[in-house]
Amino acid sequence: MLVAKLWFRYIVFALYRLGRRISPSTILSEEYLGREIFSSKQFNRESNRLRGGLFQPPRGSYDISVNRMGSVPYHLFKELGDRHAKKRKQTFYGFAQVGAEDAKEIYEKVAAQYTIENPFHANLSLPCNAGKDLILDCDRQIRGKVSLSLVDEN
Repeated sequence: MLVAKLWFRYIVFALYRLGRRISPSTILSEEYLGREIFSSKQFNRESNRLRGGLFQPPRGSYDISVNRMGSVPYHLFKELGDRHAKKRKQTFYGFAQVGAEDAKEIYEKVAAQYTIENPFHANLSLPCNAGKDLILDCDRQIRGKVSLSLVDEN
C-alpha cells in the first residue's frame, strides 16, 4: 500500500511539474533531500548534530542514496524508513536533510533515480575515481549544511 501511495503522489507531482514545463526528474535547487539514519552512532541527540559517515557511499560505490523530501508528506517517508529498518533489522531514527542547492555544490552529480519501491529516490554521486580524502571531505562539508529530523523515541 505504501508503494502505491508514493507512486500516486509521484504521478500528481509529475503532472504538476510537466504543467510548468519542468521535467519531474529535474531536482530543483529549492528541493530538500533526506538521508535515512539507522544508527544512533551517526548523530548526537542532545546537540542535534550529525556525526561523520552518513554521507559516505557504501564500499564499492560512489552513490549516496537519498529521498526527495519536499513533495510527499513526511509520514510516508517515515513509513518507508521504518520498512527499510525492518529489512535491515535495525532501528529507524529519522532523516538528515540538506538543500539540493547545497548538495549540488559539494557532489559531482545530484540526480533523480527512482526505484519501483520509491519514485522519489535520488543519488548524490562522487566522481568514479574519488579517493578516501575526497569522500571524507564531501562528508565533512555536507554535515555543516544538514538539519536533523529525528523520530520520537517512544
